[in-house]
Amino acid sequence: MVFGGRISVRYALKRADVARLDTLRVPRLQNIPFCDFHNILAVWNKAKKTPGGYAMVRPVLSVKKEPTLLDDLNQALAGETLAAFRYLYLSKIASGISSLPLSKLFKEMADGEWDHASRFMERIIQLGGVPISKPVEWEKKAFFSYSDPPRRGNDLKAMIKESLKLERSSLEFYQRLASKTRDTDMVTHKMAMDAMADEAREERKLTALLD
Repeated sequence: MVFGGRISVRYALKRADVARLDTLRVPRLQNIPFCDFHNILAVWNKAKKTPGGYAMVRPVLSVKKEPTLLDDLNQALAGETLAAFRYLYLSKIASGISSLPLSKLFKEMADGEWDHASRFMERIIQLGGVPISKPVEWEKKAFFSYSDPPRRGNDLKAMIKESLKLERSSLEFYQRLASKTRDTDMVTHKMAMDAMADEAREERKLTALLD
């Protein structure tokens, strides 16, 4: 049978050849006579569904790229910059009878995070990298999921709980960074260990305020 001047594979091949083609585990399209496109497509789709089918039909595997040291350092820079701003903001809006100690602690934490950010920025430059400088990128690259701070500072307990989440995320990140650089980069390893010690100290102070 002819469709548009081309011979359909169903009728161009002998019945025995068609039966054999249907049972092949690895059908080879180049051995099929010039034929109707739709029939070729049907054989191609059949091959993809057959276990061990046509060798050229392969799924494209997505390989997750392992973060480099510079990626990690930029994550640290972004996270510390956001944390510094957040704590400075909280120190200014905290209100109420018991807010003074918390406001003071938030200001100290903000200063500490700015210091961390400065150190990580310097390390990135030492290693030949480019520090993240666009604010829009800080939230994307930070090692924690950033959420907007409250507009009012009268709920001190909620502010402390949210800050504890951030500190614990920091501890987990710096623990991974310290482990990753322990045998390869002693300078960055010490920076991660120092930052982890600072975050642990701040986490204890925040926890004490909840008691």
